[in-house]
Amino acid sequence: MSKTNNSPNVTESRLRDWRNQPTASGSRLRIKVALTIVLASLLGIFVVSVWRPLESPRLLIQSIGPVPPTKTQPAPVIPAQAVALASLDAFSSFGQAMPTASVTPTLSLSAANQIAQTDITNGTRLIHLAGTALVVDGHAILLSLNSESTLQTSPLDVSELLRHLSKTETPVIVLIDAIESVGDSIGRLPEMNAWQFAQCLDREVSALSHSNVLVVTHHSQINHELIDPAQHVTPLTQAAMNGFEESADINADGVVSVAEWLNVVSPERPDGDDQAIPHSFSSIPRGHWKRYLLAPVQTALDRKDDAAPAAKAEAIATTSTTTDLPSATRSVAAPPNAAPEQAKHHTVDVTAPTLAVAIQMHADGIRTNRSDQCSELFEGLQTLLNADATEATAKTWIDSPIPANATWDEVVWARSVLQQNAPWSLKQSLIKCRVLANQAAMNSTVRTWFEPELAETQWVRLDAERSLFSPVRSDYLAHVQAQTEKAIRAFTRLQKDALAIDQAGELRDEIIDHLNAFVAMPIRSKSLMDDSVCQLLLETIALQRWLDSANSDSMHQGDAMIQSVKHRLSGLLIELQLQQDQSSSTIQTVAVSRSSEGFVESTRTRIQRSTLAAQLELAGTSSKPGTLDRLQKAAQTASQTLLNASTSEDEMVTAVDQYKQLVRALKSDIQTPAKQAAAAKELDAATQRWSQILPTLVADTRACAVDATKDERERYAISNSRYQRLAAWIGLPALPRIESNTNVDVTVQGSLAVSDRVMLNIAVQSTSQSMGSGILGIETDGGWLQINTLADSTITPVQRVSGETDYRSIVSQRATSTATASEKLGLFSKQKTASIEIRRASQAGNAKTPETSAINLRWITQNNIFRTSVPLELPLSEFAAARSSAGDSWIMHANRDLFAPLWIQPLDSSSQSLQVRLLGWSEPGRTCPPTMKSEQAKRWLATQTPPTELAIQPKLATALGQWTKVMFPASKLEPDSPPITVASLWCEVTDAENDRVQWIDLSPRVYRPDSLIQPVVAYDHNARKVDVSISALAGVDGPTHVRIELVDLLTHQTVAHGEQMIAPDSRVTKSFSSAACDGHPIGVRVLSDQWPSAFVFHLAGNRSEQLLTPSDDHAAIVIGAPLLPDAPASQDLPPVIVSKDAETVSADVWVDLSDKLFHYGSDVVTLGLDLNGDRYLQNEPTVSVTTPAAIEFTWAGVDPLGQPGLKSRVRPHRLSVPVGVVRNQRAPLIASLQRGEQLVWSNPITAVFDTLPPKLKDIQIRSPLPAILGGPVEVRVTVDDAGLSEAASIQAAWATAGQQEFTPDVKPVPGQRLGDGSWVVILPTDKLASGTHTLLMQATDAANNPGLIKTLAIELLTEAELQARREAEVTVLQGKIAYVTLPVAGMKVALKALPKEKPDNSDEKSVEQPSQASNLPQEALTDASGHFVFPAVKAGQYELTLEGLYRGDRYRKSVEVAVKPPQPTDLPTIRID
Repeated sequence: MSKTNNSPNVTESRLRDWRNQPTASGSRLRIKVALTIVLASLLGIFVVSVWRPLESPRLLIQSIGPVPPTKTQPAPVIPAQAVALASLDAFSSFGQAMPTASVTPTLSLSAANQIAQTDITNGTRLIHLAGTALVVDGHAILLSLNSESTLQTSPLDVSELLRHLSKTETPVIVLIDAIESVGDSIGRLPEMNAWQFAQCLDREVSALSHSNVLVVTHHSQINHELIDPAQHVTPLTQAAMNGFEESADINADGVVSVAEWLNVVSPERPDGDDQAIPHSFSSIPRGHWKRYLLAPVQTALDRKDDAAPAAKAEAIATTSTTTDLPSATRSVAAPPNAAPEQAKHHTVDVTAPTLAVAIQMHADGIRTNRSDQCSELFEGLQTLLNADATEATAKTWIDSPIPANATWDEVVWARSVLQQNAPWSLKQSLIKCRVLANQAAMNSTVRTWFEPELAETQWVRLDAERSLFSPVRSDYLAHVQAQTEKAIRAFTRLQKDALAIDQAGELRDEIIDHLNAFVAMPIRSKSLMDDSVCQLLLETIALQRWLDSANSDSMHQGDAMIQSVKHRLSGLLIELQLQQDQSSSTIQTVAVSRSSEGFVESTRTRIQRSTLAAQLELAGTSSKPGTLDRLQKAAQTASQTLLNASTSEDEMVTAVDQYKQLVRALKSDIQTPAKQAAAAKELDAATQRWSQILPTLVADTRACAVDATKDERERYAISNSRYQRLAAWIGLPALPRIESNTNVDVTVQGSLAVSDRVMLNIAVQSTSQSMGSGILGIETDGGWLQINTLADSTITPVQRVSGETDYRSIVSQRATSTATASEKLGLFSKQKTASIEIRRASQAGNAKTPETSAINLRWITQNNIFRTSVPLELPLSEFAAARSSAGDSWIMHANRDLFAPLWIQPLDSSSQSLQVRLLGWSEPGRTCPPTMKSEQAKRWLATQTPPTELAIQPKLATALGQWTKVMFPASKLEPDSPPITVASLWCEVTDAENDRVQWIDLSPRVYRPDSLIQPVVAYDHNARKVDVSISALAGVDGPTHVRIELVDLLTHQTVAHGEQMIAPDSRVTKSFSSAACDGHPIGVRVLSDQWPSAFVFHLAGNRSEQLLTPSDDHAAIVIGAPLLPDAPASQDLPPVIVSKDAETVSADVWVDLSDKLFHYGSDVVTLGLDLNGDRYLQNEPTVSVTTPAAIEFTWAGVDPLGQPGLKSRVRPHRLSVPVGVVRNQRAPLIASLQRGEQLVWSNPITAVFDTLPPKLKDIQIRSPLPAILGGPVEVRVTVDDAGLSEAASIQAAWATAGQQEFTPDVKPVPGQRLGDGSWVVILPTDKLASGTHTLLMQATDAANNPGLIKTLAIELLTEAELQARREAEVTVLQGKIAYVTLPVAGMKVALKALPKEKPDNSDEKSVEQPSQASNLPQEALTDASGHFVFPAVKAGQYELTLEGLYRGDRYRKSVEVAVKPPQPTDLPTIRID
C-alpha cells in the first residue's frame, strides 16, 4: 500500500490564494498579515495590495472498493475486479505524489463506515469508490464483484454514506467508479442501471440541504476477454488525475479549485448530449465550488510512472489458475480457510416459496430467510395430518407465532383451508395434497420420468383447490373430496415409483463402485451361463437401459429387475466380504495356457465379465462410435479361438492380445468420462441440481397461473419472483415471468339471497395499450342456474356447465387470433364489456339450491386464461316444513268451502318458537323467494305487490321432528265485506331468535272432474231412455255434487236434468227419458261440482248406443251464458257497450267440451275483435287462455277451531280484450277454440265502442212563454249519438243560485222516450218563485258518455204579473266608464228622463215633462270594473250624467241615450279623458 504523507509543514509548494479559503489556514493568514502591518505598514499595504498571501490547500484521499487478496488467498479471477484494483491503486499512487495530499489505506466496501471524521478538519476530502452499482429499495448500493455472475455480500449503502458525509463542515468529493463485467450483461440493462443509479444519487444529494458534498459517478463495462485487464484504469480515474494538471488551472493561479477540477472531470454539456462522460451531483450551484481550493497544479504523469500500480495489479491478476471453473462454482464454493460452518452454508436474502424448497436447500447448504424454522414447521404440518389430530388443535397451531408469520406455500395454504367451511377430514386431505405436490414438483426423478403424469395430477389438484374457493358445482364438496383423493393417490404413486427409480440408480452406482472387484472375483461356475457375476452384470445393463429409457409405462418391468438385481447384489457382496484380497480397479488378462482343466471356460468367463463391465461403464458416456462393437467382436473372436481345439497357442495369444489392446483403448474412453465426472464432483453438486430444478419450478408457477384468479396470480407471481432471485443467485439467466396484463372486473347487481336473478356487469380491461382477441367463458352449475346475455354487451359470452369436461381441457383451450373490425381499422380498445343475467333455471325441478356457490368468468386469449371467481350470495337453509290436512297444498272441491288445519314441523333444533302468517295474493303463479334474514325479508316484501295478511299466530312452540298444529285466532267475515281473492297462498314462518324468514307455498288447487268421477252413457233408442252410470273415485275428501243435463242439440233446449251427491268409491246410475227430443241429436252433460262442461257426450238420437265416452267431435265455444233453460242464443244477445274510459271489452266464454279432452297448455281459447270480418283473428285485438274454465279462490276466514278456510269458484272464463285504438265504431266480438289443426268459432256479438257525447237537437218548449208560475213546463228534444250506443237517459232540472250545472241540491227530472225516438220532459214550477229561471238539460248514452248541458232561460210569472208586464215593459240599461282604457270605479251616474217634444208645436218647441211614476233609480255608482247598471228602464230618451273624482281631478260629462224595451240597452264605453 502506498505511504501516507501527513506532515503539516509542507513548504515545497507555496501558492498564492486571494480567495477566502474556509479552512483553519485562514487564521494563520490573518496573523501573518497583522505582523506585517505592525513591522512595516507601507510594506504591508504593498504586500496586501499587490502580492497575494501564500497558502497550500489540504486534500485527504480515501479509497474504498475491492481489497487486494493476501498472499495466502487466491488472486482475483475477474477482469473487472482487476481493473477496479488497478484504478484504486493508480489514484492512491497519484495522491501520494501530491505534496499537499494525505492518502489513507484502501477500505473494503463493508468497512466504509469506519471512515473517521477527524482525519482532516481544514481541507477537502476526496473519496474514491469502486464496485458494481445497484439500487435497492431506493438506496444506491455498491457491491464488490466476486465472480462473473455473482456479487459479494456486505455491500456499501452509498445513500447512507452521503448522509453521513453531509454532516461534516468541510467539502467532500465522492468519486463513484461503477464497474460492470460484460459477462453479467445477460438479463441486465447497463444504461438503465446507470440512469437509475444517477437518479437515486441526484435525489440523495438534492436532499442534503446545500451541504458541501459533490458526487461524481461514471459507469464502466469490462469485457471478460480484455487483454491485460490490470494494465487499465477506468476513465473516471484517469479524468480525476487529469483534473489536477496545469490544463485544468483556467485562471492560472497555480492552484486547482473544485470548480476547475470539476470542469475537467465532468464538463458541462449541452442538452441532448448523451456522451458517456462522468456525471456530477451537488445540492449547491456549480459556481459555488470556485471558492473551494483542491490542490496545487500537478505536472502531467509520465507513462512510466503510471506503470507501477498497473504492474502491481497485473501481478495479482495473472497468478490465478482457476479461471476455467464455472462461475456458479466460484460463487458458491467456500474459501479454503473458511470455518466449517461457513464452508457448509451460503445465505441468500430471499424467502423460498415452499417449505419443500427451503428444507432441501438448507440440506444442500443454501440458507434462505428463516429456513432454520422450516423443519419445525414441517413437523407441525405432519402432526396436523395424523389421524388423531383435531381441527381445534390445528387452528391453535396455525395461530401460534411462527406459523402465523410464515409465508411458505404449505403453511399459507393450511391457513386458508382451515378458514373454509368443510369437513376436517377434507381439510386434512387438502393440506396433505399440497405438501405432496410441492415435494413431487422438486423431485428430479419425477420430472424426468413422469412429467405428463405430474402435470395431469397437478391439474387435478388445482381443480380440487379452485373448486373449494370457487364452488361453482352444487356438489362441490364431493367433487373436491374426489379430486383431492385422486391427486393424493397419484402423488403417492409417483413418489413411490420415483423412490424405486432412485433405488435402481443407487444399485447401479453401487455395482459400478464394486465393478473391478466383481470382475476379479474367482470363477467357480462351469459355464458362462452359470456365472453369477455375468448374470448380475447382464441384469444391471438391462436395468441401465431401463433407466436410460425413462419410460414410465414400464415400471412393472423395472420393479422386477430391481428386485432381481438387489437379490444378486446382496449375494455377491456377502461373497466379497469373505474374500481377503480386493480385486484391482483395472481390467487384467491372463496368459493363455492349456495346462489345467477348465482354463478355457474360465478365460472365456473372464473375457465375458470384462466385456460386460466395460459395457456397463460405457453406458451413459459419449464414447467413440463403434468402440463397444469392436470390443464385443474381439471378445467373441477370442472366445471362439479358445474353444477351437485345432488352434495353436500363438493364435490363441494373438486373439487374446487383440482383445487386450481394445480393452486398453477402451480405458481411454472410459477415463475421459471419469475425469469429467471427477471434475463434476469437484463442482458444487447442490448448485448444479438447483440449476436444473429452479427453471422447472418457475415454469410451474407460470403454468399454475393459467386460469388463476387475480389474487392467485399475484401469489404465483410472488413465488415466481422468489424463484427468479434464487435463480439469479445460482447464476442462471433471467427466466420467464408471469403475465398479468388483463383484469376481469365484475360488478354484481342484486342477490340470489333475496331474488331469483342477479345482474353481472363484466369489464375485461387490459393494462397494455390495446386488447387483443379473446373469448369470455362463463362456467356455471347448469342444474340450477341459467345465463342470459343482454343486448348492450360488446362481447358474447360462451357458457359452460361445470363438470361437462375435465379441468385440463378447460385450461388447454385458447382463443383464435381474429381481429375485430375496429382493430383492423386501427381503433384498438383497452376494454370489452358484457352484461349478463343469472337466474334460477325454471327446469331445475327439485334441484336443491346449494349452500355455497359461485361462477367462473374466464377471459381466454391465445396465450393465457384470466379467471375471476364471482361468489353468489345464496339464501339461508330452510328451517321449517308446512302442510294442511289436504296435503302439501290446499286441494279442495270446486265451488265449495274448505276449512283445514295447518301443521308446522321445524327442520332445525334451534327453531323452538316460530311466528306463522298466512299471506294471500290475488295474482297466481308467484314463486316463493328463498329463506333470508328478517331485514332482507322486509326489503323484499317492500318491492312486491303488498299481500293480504289473512291470519297470524305470533308464537308457536315447536319441537324438532314433530308436526305442530297452528291455532289461528278465529275470524268471521262480514256478509257485506268485499271478497279477498287468494290466487297465491303462502305460509310465512319467522324464526326471530335466529333472525330468518321462510316462505312456504300453499297455493290452493281444486279437484278436476276426471279425478272425482268417471261417467259412462248408454242410449236405448226403442225405449227413448238415456242411462248415465257414474263411478266416484276413492281418495277424495268428501262427496261430489253431480248434475246431469239432457239437451236437444237441434233446439238447444234442456229436456231433462237431475242432481245427486255421490260419496267417494261408490257407483250411481241415473235414467232419463229422451222422448221430448223426438229423435233429434242429444247432448248429455255431466257436471261435477258445477264445473262447466265437465263431461260432454253426444248421442245420434236415431239409434241405440252403449258405453259411450266423452267425445270432442262436436266441440263448441259460446259467448255468454251456458246453454241452460231460457238462456238466449248468442246471436240474440244485446251489443256490448264499451265506454270511453274502458281499456278492455269483456265477455264470458263457455267451452262446450269435456274437461278431460281439453289439452291444458296446448288448446287455445281466444276472444277477439274481428275488425275486418274474416273470422280469423290475426293482427287484431285478442286475448287467449289455455284452460277451459276460470278457477278462483277467496278467503273464508278462520273457524272457531282455528282452521283457516278458502272458498273456490270455477266458472267460464271472463276474458277482456284490449281496446287499443278502436274508437267510435261497431265491431264483431268473436271467440275461437284452437285444437291443433281444428279451429272452432262462436257466433259473434256486437261490441260498440262509443266515446262521443250525445247531442241534444230540436229542443221545443211546448208550454207558452212566459210560463205561468205553478203550471208544468213541457220540453221535447231529440238526441243524436252518431249511430253508436244511442241515448240511454235524459234529465232536466231548474238551476239554483245562478248555477249552470247539475249541483247536488238540484233534483233532476228524468225524461221519457217516445215512440218516435224523441224524448219529453215535464218539469213542475210550483216550488219556484216568480221570475226568470234557467232550465238545465243533459243526455247520457248507453256508453255512459254524458252530453253537453243545454241551458234555457224561462220566465215564470203569476197571472197578475203577466198582466202588469203587458202594461209596463222595461229593460236593462248598462254601460262602462273608462279613462283611456282603465276602468273608473266609484263614479256617480245619474239618469234623467228628457221631456218629449210635441210634434205639432214647431215654433215654441214645447216639451213634455217626464212621468213622475217612473221607477227609475235616480243615480248609481260604477263598480271596480267601471260598470254601472240600471235594471229596469222604460222606453224613452234619457240624459246620462257622469260626475266624480278620478286621480285628483273632477270630471263631469253628460250623454244622451235611448231605451227601447224589451231588448237590453248596452252602451259603448264612455271615456272621460
